[in-house]
Amino acid sequence: KGKIDGRTSARAVLYTDILDVGYGDSIDVGSCLFNVPENTYLYNTADRLRSERIYIILDDAEDISVEARSSSRLRNILANYREDICGKLRLEMGADEGGFLAGMLFGKASGTIDGEQRTILSRCGIAHILAVSGLHISIAAAALMWLMRMLRANRFVAFAAMNVVLLLLIMMADSPVSAVRAAIMADMICTARLFRRQTDVFTSLSTAVLLICTVNPYSIYSAGFQMS
Repeated sequence: KGKIDGRTSARAVLYTDILDVGYGDSIDVGSCLFNVPENTYLYNTADRLRSERIYIILDDAEDISVEARSSSRLRNILANYREDICGKLRLEMGADEGGFLAGMLFGKASGTIDGEQRTILSRCGIAHILAVSGLHISIAAAALMWLMRMLRANRFVAFAAMNVVLLLLIMMADSPVSAVRAAIMADMICTARLFRRQTDVFTSLSTAVLLICTVNPYSIYSAGFQMS
């Protein structure tokens, strides 16, 4: 996050081979070319990138310098933990099997599963298992609430613990919109039970859609949002 020419607020995503860059670090780009993505008859590139809050692409960046600030320690800790687990899975189980399991756990298909395997999964109609969505959120929430009941924890304490766990899970998976949608719906269901009220799926879904689209209206173009 920063400003272009000191005036316009913006956020840029930088893909680089600099390995010591973390979340929250300050990156200064001396010069670059701006490219506005467009939709084509082959793929709606602009819509997909806008759903990820990417509106321009920086090409031919030069004179890149990095200043470590460590302002996002929690996010860096979770990212490092995720990378460590993915690496151990690939090491112990093999590149293909470990990468597949890492994709199922963290939704990290990129970098863990090669393009040919992703194509096979897509043609089989099961590529969705590589996305962190309602299934992951439901399992985590149900397991934690069951544990809280076994420990006879106060229902408000259990509710707070569930929210903390879901938040960490979403951050570890890099905040996919499908997981955010599922977490909001689960939160509404648990809130209704907490205050002994009733809720329904459509009300929870509508509220989740409203909150997500308030933050980023282009989320409606996301495949994860549409399919979840």
